[in-house]
Amino acid sequence: MDITWNVGWNKDQSTTYNVSSDGTHSIIPSISSSQSITRSFLTLPFFGNNISKVFKEFNKNTDSTSNLTDAFMNGMETFSFLSKIPILKDFAKYIPRPNWSFIWSGLEKYPFLSFAQKISINHAYTSTYQEGLIFNPVDGKEEIQSQQVDYKFSPLIGITASFDKFFGGSIDFNLMYNTGASYGLGVSTQNISQQLTNSMNITATYKKSGFEFPFLGISLKNDIEIALSYTLGKTSSTVYDMTSSSDGVPQDQSSNTVIEPKINYNMSSRVMLSIFYRRTNNQGLKIPTSTTNEAGVDVKITIQ
Repeated sequence: MDITWNVGWNKDQSTTYNVSSDGTHSIIPSISSSQSITRSFLTLPFFGNNISKVFKEFNKNTDSTSNLTDAFMNGMETFSFLSKIPILKDFAKYIPRPNWSFIWSGLEKYPFLSFAQKISINHAYTSTYQEGLIFNPVDGKEEIQSQQVDYKFSPLIGITASFDKFFGGSIDFNLMYNTGASYGLGVSTQNISQQLTNSMNITATYKKSGFEFPFLGISLKNDIEIALSYTLGKTSSTVYDMTSSSDGVPQDQSSNTVIEPKINYNMSSRVMLSIFYRRTNNQGLKIPTSTTNEAGVDVKITIQ
């Protein structure tokens, strides 16, 4: 298991001097400054960290612009107790939160899974908080201009398994399910844009090598590989107005499905045959539904 933390900070400042025509003195300089913060974040939607919580936090006091930025961070962050500790309040946003990944292998050693040759499970979580600020030369304070939170379970769950002695061959199985989201706050518009992504990929491959198959009175050794893959991806985007409702306005939504069986057959390393079929389906709010079917055969013969 790996646990990671990271934090980054950047500040840009420029000063412009206006000198009088005779070069004797300069007018009061103009100073502009900006700053950005990036750190690992912790937001878990199943703990209630979502747009609804941000809306509820913000509408406790909508008179303050800073209340919106605080509501965004507190509403999206899981276990935001650090910002409530007086001694940590001023720099809690610079403290990185943990991200993690782990692989659990050797599951085939459990008696109820001993039918498999190898089984492992993996999981990974990454999340980032980004904040953009500008320096106000009038009162000397920094103002937050933008905030963004991204998180991704990649995968939320991944399973890899191998099985041998299956009709004289072996089977490799792989399942990956990923999910993630991105939330961006526009302070001036008081809107939050949401981008959601979900994807699932399943592959299964059967392999058998060295089996004999009589052909024209000759017994040749052959290899065969049969693979089937299924991929499903979904994306959606929504805009939420924090001044009116926690119900968002859908902007776009799409899904992509791919099913692909494939057969590779090698006859005595001299003749190779490959057959595939691919079916792709696309659907969305802004695009017409389309289905594409592809098929092909590839034959290679080696003559020596």
